[in-house]
Amino acid sequence: MQTWDAITSRRNVRSFADRPIPVAELDQILEAGRRAPSSQNWQPWDFIVVTDRGQLRELARVWRGAGHVAGSAATIVVIGPAADNEFGRAQFDLGQATMAMLLAAADLGIGSCHRPGTPPPGRGGRPGRGR
Repeated sequence: MQTWDAITSRRNVRSFADRPIPVAELDQILEAGRRAPSSQNWQPWDFIVVTDRGQLRELARVWRGAGHVAGSAATIVVIGPAADNEFGRAQFDLGQATMAMLLAAADLGIGSCHRPGTPPPGRGGRPGRGR
């Protein structure tokens, strides 16, 4: 797929086929995130891949509106720093990494969806994540 085709054809998908994503394709999607540009090459992210069905169900209950995660073959959790600078540099960088992964998934024919947010208090994660 050409870059422009991936950009114009990509859609948020919340209903998934019941089949695993090959490890090589997950690695390619993660590599797209890792190679995303970041301010001063800060790369303020960690990526956590979840493929275990029980963990996906639990993850789907952490954020409002994330029920679709339970039916996904894999979910990539993007973790950023708890504190950001006054310009929101980390949030911008995390957005670029997320979009790079979404486009890589589209290029591979894999439906994907982003879900920004901060877990409710006591439900895990670091405070201040996603707004």
